[in-house]
Amino acid sequence: MRGRPSGAIFLRIKRMSSHVEGEADVLRMRKDEDRYHEVLQLLASIKVDKEKEKDQQPVRYDNIPFSMNPKFSGRQDILETVHNALGPDASSPSTKSIALFGTGGVGKTQIAIQYAYRNQDQFDIVLWIAADNAITMSQSFRVIAEGLGLLNAGEEPKDTIWAVRNWLSTTKTTCLVVFDNADDLAALKLVQPGSTRGSVLITTRDFTVATTIPSQHVQVTALAEDEGSKMLLKVIGSENALPSDIQDAIAISRAFSGLPLALTQIGGFITQRKLSLRDFLPLYKKHSSKIDSRKAPGSDYEYTLSSVWDVSFGKLTEDSTRLLNVLSFFDPDCIPEEILTHGSSGFLADEMDLGDASEELLCAALVNRNSESAVLTVHRLVQSAARRRLSESKSIKFFDATVHMLCWGFPDHSKVDIGHQVSAWERCEKCLSHVNRLVELSDQPKNKYTAGDKQKYADLLLQCSW
Repeated sequence: MRGRPSGAIFLRIKRMSSHVEGEADVLRMRKDEDRYHEVLQLLASIKVDKEKEKDQQPVRYDNIPFSMNPKFSGRQDILETVHNALGPDASSPSTKSIALFGTGGVGKTQIAIQYAYRNQDQFDIVLWIAADNAITMSQSFRVIAEGLGLLNAGEEPKDTIWAVRNWLSTTKTTCLVVFDNADDLAALKLVQPGSTRGSVLITTRDFTVATTIPSQHVQVTALAEDEGSKMLLKVIGSENALPSDIQDAIAISRAFSGLPLALTQIGGFITQRKLSLRDFLPLYKKHSSKIDSRKAPGSDYEYTLSSVWDVSFGKLTEDSTRLLNVLSFFDPDCIPEEILTHGSSGFLADEMDLGDASEELLCAALVNRNSESAVLTVHRLVQSAARRRLSESKSIKFFDATVHMLCWGFPDHSKVDIGHQVSAWERCEKCLSHVNRLVELSDQPKNKYTAGDKQKYADLLLQCSW
């Protein structure tokens, strides 16, 4: 009999439909799960691609604390040497590195600034570290860590240094790291990057730093007369100068031996006072100490001609200081070591004593030495700074020491018949310019530099005239 299904059948159909729906749900879930995994994999791949894209996109950052010098002049050969060593295209099995070594005021930092700005488009990152001492280095690393987003709250200075060094060793960006005024070898070793794909430029007054840390170094010396005159004219805004002004600029460059710091400060002084170039040297002769103590207007450089070598002077031992004081009374351009050893009475007994005393001066770039001719040279402004530090009694002492040394070069006419003394001419020639230098110093205004032993000085002049 046909009719409505019984309750048992109805319940059975209901259970079966529930089971069918459950199986359908499972199938849908499985299908959705596969799709879910596909979505996860797609999201993961997108994330990876984005990470790769992020890693490939260069970070742009620099903390150069100085503006570019629009009146920078010369040094093209050094800039080219630095670029050949540090440029991104330069090949090197290790970290690319070079040091600019030279005395204070010779323009090492200015060259580094110029190189950094000229090549900003070739480096994604330019990091400038003031390496004067541990404190300035820590401050620089903290600024860099903050700028690169590596700084965490409450971190110690050593942690920020580690963070920056670690970032440098792992980043794929092109980096230029400048350590400016890095004269402390031990401190530099603690903070230098262990390994980096970038390039490291060091400026230093210390020869040991220049030859220990970087793979190569360049000694930066003063400018030649013509280059120095061009720089001076550029500083005062007279690049299209009259021939007479060019000659006056050459004379000033010659008087200051082409030292960039001197020419920059002099240019600023001339501009501020609206002086003519021809009026400067007579004024400087009368007031050198006052002019040397002035900074160039608007200059970022903290030192003046009166203070630029104080740091180097302060590190010298007693014997090296005494040697520098004696050298400050010689003609700066050619000082044969033979005069110093044969004519010395006291602390320079032989070549070894001279070598020990001069080693620190050489390492600090306060003097130079020609290894072929065994001749020392000193920048005349270093000489002036060294003499300025002497009291009157010490000035007399070192003047007399120089007189004694130079007497070696001339036969004593009061004891022997000199005649022509051809055999002595070579020694006389070596000493002649230095005797003239003593006369120039003794003729200076206020007569601070004079002999204590007047008789010995008179004997030297008489022997020299014979």
